[in-house]
Order: sequence, then C-alpha cells, then structure tokens
Amino acid sequence: MRDFFEKEGSNSHNEELNDFAVSYDLYFSRIHFFVSRLIGDPEQSKDLTADVFIKLWEKWGHFESGEHIRSWLYVTAKNTALTWISVSRRRAIIRKEAFRQVEISETQVEQSIALAELMKEIYDQASELPPQSKQVFNLIYLEGKSTREIASILAIAPKTVLNYKLNIIQKLRAILLKKGFITSCTLVLLCKKIFF
Repeated sequence: MRDFFEKEGSNSHNEELNDFAVSYDLYFSRIHFFVSRLIGDPEQSKDLTADVFIKLWEKWGHFESGEHIRSWLYVTAKNTALTWISVSRRRAIIRKEAFRQVEISETQVEQSIALAELMKEIYDQASELPPQSKQVFNLIYLEGKSTREIASILAIAPKTVLNYKLNIIQKLRAILLKKGFITSCTLVLLCKKIFF
C-alpha cells in the first residue's frame, strides 16, 4: 500500500499520503476484524473496511491526533457495519415477501385453474337443466343478478327464485358428486360463493 502512495504527487502530498498509508497499515486488519465480528461475514467485512478507509481518506486532514483517527475509525466501522446489517435485513425481508407472494400466486393460479375447470363442468351440466332453471342459473352465474333482480326479470316471487336456486344446487350436486368432481363440502362452499 505504501508503494502506491509514495509514487503519487508532490512532497507535501507524499507526506500526507504516507501518513494515511501508515494509518491504513496500522488499523486495516484491526478494523477488518472488528467489522467481521459485528456482521459475521469475513468477505463482506473486507468491502466494508475498505469503505471505512475511503471515508477516512475523504476526512483526512481533519484529525487532531492518532487517537482521534483510531476512535473515528472504530465509530465509523461500527456505523458502517450496523447500516449494512440493517440494509441486509430489509433486503432479506423483501426477498422473503417476494418469495411468499410468488408462492401465493402459484397457489392462486392452481386454485383458479381448478375452479375454472369445475365451473366449466357446472356450466355444462346446467345446460341440461329444465328451461326455467337454466334461465335462473344463467341470470345468476353469467349475469351476476340478485334474487330480487331475477324475480323482477322473470316476473316471479323472490321465494320462487330461491326455490329454483335450491333445486339447481341439488341437481348439480348430485351430478358432480356422481361424476367424482367434488366432495359435498366443496360443493356447498362453491355454491355459496356462486349463488349467494
């Protein structure tokens, strides 16, 4: 390190560089060990220690004594290590959250595919319903109409619409259970989601 600094600049500049080189040689291994103990990563601690000495160089000439340099180095090394730890933790949290979102997304995709396949089967089976039941099913499933809206459109009582819903659920449940598409528990949850 001293050889590099000795080749640079004028005599007064050389003296300043030599003084810095002496401080570097004297403290680098100590600061590296200190930072390494704080963060637990010897390789990363080399980079952080280098950062500390870059900051030292930027502040060079503002120090009153060798003890002042030593104290400043340890405080700066501690702050640099703590900042690195804080940033590393935030990055780890962000990576963990991103990974969790990917997991959720994949699960949601799989569930959506299964639901889409099930809904296709339900729609296919609904086409076999009697005309009035099929019309109620279409108004609920395709158009998202409420019981009151369906009653108004078909000019029937809301209670009659509810009866149609119940009959549709019972018929579809029997067909889908028979075909092994779903369990009765799944169908109840699905029907609540679709019809209510």
